[in-house]
This record gives sequence, structure tokens and C-alpha cells, in this order.
Amino acid sequence: MTAYRLADGAPSPILPKEWDAIEVQLDGLTASLDARFPDQEENDAQRKLAYAAWRQESVHFLPAAVFVWRDEFEAAFKADFSRKAHTIVNADGDAIERHGDRELTYAPMLADTARKLILGGFRSPETRPSQEVAGAVIVAIPSAGGTIRAYDVPRLIAEALYPDADGPDILVSMPILYLDEQGKEKVRPANSDDLALMNRIWANFKPTAAGEEFERWRERKAVFDESPLKPDWTPKPETYSASTAVANLRNEATKDHYAQMRDAIANGDLRAEKPNHSTTRELGGDTIIRVDDLRAYLAGLRFEFQGENTPSGSASLNHPPHNDASHFPSEVRERFINAETWNERELLALCLGVHTYADRDDIAPEDERESTREQVWAALHSGELPAEQNPNAGAAERMYGGVWRIEPARAVGWAVPRFPRFPEWLSSSKLREIYEIQDAEKQAAGRYTLGEAAEAIAASGERVEPMLEKLLAAAKSGSLAVYGPGENARYQHGPRTPVRSYYEEAYWSDFNAWLDSNELRIAFRFPPPQASAASIAPPPDTSAPGLTKRERQIQAIEAAADAKGFPRNAIPDGGKKALRDYCKTNHLDLFGAGDSPFNDAWKEASPKRVAMANRAKYAGE
Repeated sequence: MTAYRLADGAPSPILPKEWDAIEVQLDGLTASLDARFPDQEENDAQRKLAYAAWRQESVHFLPAAVFVWRDEFEAAFKADFSRKAHTIVNADGDAIERHGDRELTYAPMLADTARKLILGGFRSPETRPSQEVAGAVIVAIPSAGGTIRAYDVPRLIAEALYPDADGPDILVSMPILYLDEQGKEKVRPANSDDLALMNRIWANFKPTAAGEEFERWRERKAVFDESPLKPDWTPKPETYSASTAVANLRNEATKDHYAQMRDAIANGDLRAEKPNHSTTRELGGDTIIRVDDLRAYLAGLRFEFQGENTPSGSASLNHPPHNDASHFPSEVRERFINAETWNERELLALCLGVHTYADRDDIAPEDERESTREQVWAALHSGELPAEQNPNAGAAERMYGGVWRIEPARAVGWAVPRFPRFPEWLSSSKLREIYEIQDAEKQAAGRYTLGEAAEAIAASGERVEPMLEKLLAAAKSGSLAVYGPGENARYQHGPRTPVRSYYEEAYWSDFNAWLDSNELRIAFRFPPPQASAASIAPPPDTSAPGLTKRERQIQAIEAAADAKGFPRNAIPDGGKKALRDYCKTNHLDLFGAGDSPFNDAWKEASPKRVAMANRAKYAGE
């Protein structure tokens, strides 16, 4: 049989020699499994484990987008599996045949990982098949603001198709490096004498060479160089790296899906926009796609869209439906969505998946109710969940809940990763506000994603992609400290944890320190955030004669915003509490011990002189 691949849109046959590299890799895998399970002949458990590992790992070596014609395959299969040509036997050699053993199965049961690898590189039908027949590939898309940069989509698809692969490099062959008569380096295959000599130098070296795990090569190379038997040639190992193979597959898939997306945009099959929201038919660096359009496009490719829409790397917002008690009438939904603040009783009920009037004792097990209540109260009292106390709360509120005023977007960002019952419709409605909060806080702190940093550095005359690769590698190695969105604890990457250009963030000063250590010839340096510069400036003199106390209070609030690095007309979520604490600490004569003086002054100053960044959302503007 002949296999084919698509070249410039036309089937092109694959030559037999092109399979040699695949065969070497499969042989290397076999030898690696033989080394991992050396007693397969005597130990039945090892034999089964080796075969299971073969079935799982061998699929990774199959080339992407290679196919055979169905009619040719059916004819070859029929000939090879006919009763005249093939007898099906058991492990003891006895003939045994079950119903369907000689039939082709065009919808086999496959693990999701194997299915993704097998179907890699193929364009799927226009209609999406049932998920029960073939599990969809999940593509995680960062969809802040309801749009995504088109350039990023092909790469994210490739990463979903080919998950990270780790493991030791495998030695697949051991050619010999030598000098010819003219002193030029040449390479030749190792012969039996070469292998015998290497086997003498390395007592545990297998004469076949293929399949040796390559982790100890440096140690073996040192032994070889120091051996009195060292010849006038040197081994030149050739290895296979699973991570390199995955990277190559991702590169090819990225290029394929870039071309496919470019054509879809050009043909009008996928609507694309410029930043000013004008429609475009070109795939450029500033081309954006709306989330709903992208969702439909991916569904046509049998990919399932999953927006990375939860802060700090938390779980997906897509939760299964719960019992009838968690039903939210439309008027209750509207009240929660439009409320300027929630109280702690409402938040507790939402974390349990019900609205406040259904917060009965039997809605959840007692330990779940108490655990949830304790987490909510602890977050409020510690300041982890910013809120302010309601000065008008009466005895009933203090007993049953209603003392705190909690900004909804901040509450959602805190609750979603902790409580899977939190209503999806409510969390989804607050996503834009959460991203705006995170972005305002990120700017105030002088934090950038790795992608943003690479583009900022590139604006000074460098190339974006090489710079991004260096920053990704620095974050992976730990030489550049990075953080998750909204997190203060340093982000720690595991061996299988990817570094994402759009997710992890680093401080301006850490980027500058990295540039000082690694790119001294690049003159660009990140500027300090507004907070650093503003905090140096002295606050206005609020004791000047002729000013009313209210005006002095407002000026103190403005000075506090400057000192904290908050834009006066876009105070980030949680910033109001920070300003109140700052004013009460530094201007006790103006604000006293209670919250009312600050709240009254804020109300008079807002929105002309100070305003929350998300005020328009809460006000329904």
C-alpha cells in the first residue's frame, strides 16, 4: 500500500525511504521498553505493561495528516485478514475467533489523547459530529473583552492538538565521527568492531546501541575520553526527543491552521475586525475575532471552545446543572446582575448555588454550609475579599447577615475557583468587569504579560518572536519571576506546566533586571508605574486657610489616589477601601474613626473628581 499526504492541496505519495525515520523512532521506542521491562519473556506482568506502554506511546511517532485511500485499504485488509491468509489464534497458539474479528471498524473506541494525535493535521467536515462518537478537542482561548487576537488562535489550536510531552532523550543510533586523510571530519555508521570496543569501555553498554536512554551520555562521554582504549574516533550519538517532536508537530499545525484561518477570513466565512471594529478580510497582527464567531468557527473544525475566563487560573465556569432548589427566577437573576453591591448572606447563598431566599438548612450538607460560611467570613475580615461595612445595618442584619457591602465582580473573581455551584450565568455576566479590574490593578502595579513585554521591547527595534521565546524560556527556568493574574505569590512551573505568553505576568523592575543581565545592548527599559512616581510627590496642603472641611477631605482622597497610583477617574476594584484606610490613617483629623466622613466626601466628589473604573457598569450606563 501507498500512503499519501497533501502537498499544495493535492495528494502526494510518500516514498518508502521517508518511512525510515519513523521506523528508527519506533525501533528506539521498542528498545527503550525492553530496557524498562527487561524480563518480559519470563514475567507476564512486565510483558503486559510493555505492550500497554507501546500502545500508548507509539502513536506519538505517527506523522500528522498522512492517509491511505479507503478502497485500497479495504482491499488490502480483506486480502490479509481472509481465512485463507490469516488464522486468529490465542496466546497458546489455538485457533480462536470472535464475532467481528475480521471486520473493519471506522468508528473505533479511542482515548482522547490518541484521537487527537491520530486526527492531527486533518481538516474536519463542516458539520460537527456527535461528541459521543468522537470527543472534541478542547481549545482554551483567552477571551478577555469578548475578542481574541486572530494571530494567537492557530498556536492555541496546535497546543490543544499536541499536548506537552516529556521524557528522556532516546539514543536511536551511534554513528562514528572521524578525521579523513585531509583532516576533515567525516561520519560513518558504527560497525561490529566499533560496538565491541564501546562495549569494553562501557561495561553496561548494549552492543545494539539503539534504544539506550540518553540521560547519562555526559558521564559516558567522560569515561570514553579518559579510557586507555580510546581510539582515534569519537561516538556521535543521534537521539530522539519527545518534546522536540511535539514542538515540530505544533509548528506544522500552527502553519496549517494559520493558512486555513487566513482563507476563512478572506472568503468571509469567518468574520474578522480591526481594533476600531471595522470589518476586514485580511489576517494581520491587529486582526481580532469576536468570541461567538470564533466559537462557531472552531465547532466547524470539531474543536470545542473553552474560554480561559476565570481569574488566577481557576476552574472553568461551565458547571453542570444542580437540583431544582438552585433554580433562579428571571427577576432574581436580573436583581443579582444589576445590583451595585451584594451582602455576605447573598454571597453565601450564591456560593451554595441558590439565591438568598432559598438558603435553607437542607439545601446542602451541614459541613458544606458551615465550611462555605467560614470561608466567606474569613475572606471579608482578612481583606482578601474587599468590602465595606454598611453603617445602616440593624440588629437583624448583624444577626442573619447584611453587614457588608461587596462589589459583585470582585466577589465573582474570588468565589468561582472555590465553589463549583456558583451560578454560571452570573459569573459569565461579570467576566468583562473582572478583566477590567485585573487590568487596572496590573497597570497600577507595573505588571505585564510576557507577550506584552515582548511587544514593548520590540518597539525599540527588536523582533517580537525571538524576544518572546527568550522571555518564555526565562519564566520556565525561573530566572524571571512571574505571577498569575491577580496573584502575589510567585508562579511555579512544573516540568509539564506550559508558559503562556498571555497569562503569566512579571513586574516592570523584574523585566529590567532581566534585561540588565541578558540584553545589555538593548537600551529599552520599562518605566516605573504611576504609583512609584506619584508616591514621591508630596500631597496637597489640606490645611490651607479658606477651604471647607469637605473640600479638604476631597483633596485628601485625591492625594491618596495619587499616592496609591490609582487614576482618579478609574479607581480599580478594591481601591476605594484602600483609599479610605489610607485617609483614616494619614488624616485622622479629617476622617475620624468611623467610615461615614469618608463615604460622604466620596459621594460628593464622585464622579467628577474621583470615580470607580467600573462605575458605568454598576450604574447601568
